[in-house]
Amino acid sequence: MSVNNPHFCYYKYQACAVDENFQKVEGPFTKTHSSSKIKINHYHCKSKAEYLLKLDKWCADVKKKREFDERTINISEWKYDYEIQKFVPELKKIMFEKTEKE
Repeated sequence: MSVNNPHFCYYKYQACAVDENFQKVEGPFTKTHSSSKIKINHYHCKSKAEYLLKLDKWCADVKKKREFDERTINISEWKYDYEIQKFVPELKKIMFEKTEKE
């Protein structure tokens, strides 16, 4: 495998990336979008201070500096995603059982 692009990899031995429905993905994007089984949230930063530090770095996929975008750090517009919460009880149960056995 080699990573020539921050959004996808080239695989060896005819291996390939697949989407959540096991459909082959060629390049960095899928032809259709689905997040009914798997969801990955992408956040630009955790704080304004972190974002300002990031501005000094070059973009990974294009040869240019990042531009300031107020929308990226407008935390008041961010929505909290509670979807993961449904897995917490089972995760706690598994973690408790593991520590009990040790």
